[in-house]
Amino acid sequence: MKIFLALLSFVAFVSAAIQSPTYEVLETRTDYEIRRYLQKKWVATSVDSFGYEEVRGTLFNTLFNYIDGGNEGGVTVPMTAPVTTLVIPGEGPNCKQTFTMAFYVPEEFQENPPVPTNPAVFIEDRPEFELYS
Repeated sequence: MKIFLALLSFVAFVSAAIQSPTYEVLETRTDYEIRRYLQKKWVATSVDSFGYEEVRGTLFNTLFNYIDGGNEGGVTVPMTAPVTTLVIPGEGPNCKQTFTMAFYVPEEFQENPPVPTNPAVFIEDRPEFELYS
């Protein structure tokens, strides 16, 4: 089982109206939790960059356009939490890293998520995974 380091966004804005995938808290520390998430579908986009701050807005806006109807059928998909960002380091110093941001696909779309119209957006069928939150 892989452990993904995830940067979570919108924690302060999460309300009961925002759907989240089910997870189990494996460990609680002073500054974070280790969580196990079950296999689910996520909508994602990736970009290579030297720094996260440079691409955070682009990644988020690309995914927001998808949930705001930028998909086949123009379906509006509800916002979910968490928003995860996987960072794959480059192979050496001064190399670009790969940043993959993803939104959880709500339960009503898990079986058949709307097909993205932007080729930079893809549906990811994530196996069970653990992350730091």
